[in-house]
Amino acid sequence: MLDEKQKNALRRWYRRPEVLEEARKQIRREYWEDLEEFVQMRCLIPLSRSADLPDYLKQKDGSALLPNLNPRNNQEAWEDATAVGWEVIEAELGVGHDDVHREIGKQQKADWAGFMKSIEERKRSREER
Repeated sequence: MLDEKQKNALRRWYRRPEVLEEARKQIRREYWEDLEEFVQMRCLIPLSRSADLPDYLKQKDGSALLPNLNPRNNQEAWEDATAVGWEVIEAELGVGHDDVHREIGKQQKADWAGFMKSIEERKRSREER
């Protein structure tokens, strides 16, 4: 479980202008699956490169403030981190995780084939990175 210092550092991380702008773009386009992937995965990947972290995400000795946030290795820390991310997105942009799930559900019902195609496109895009 993340402590309050770690959560505050993550709040600052998610409030960076480039994060909010990307989330805003996904919301504007109604790319709900992409927004979920962004908040829950793509925003967290750079945190594994401790040498590149800003000072507020480092301990005094230079080590990473946050534990490994890979859900395969540390499910609880990842869940805490993504909850912080959604807290920030909702506070800053007015869209919460429950809202995203509702919108994804609507899109699935409206166009199942299109939804399945979007999943395949995201998988392909991840493999190319």
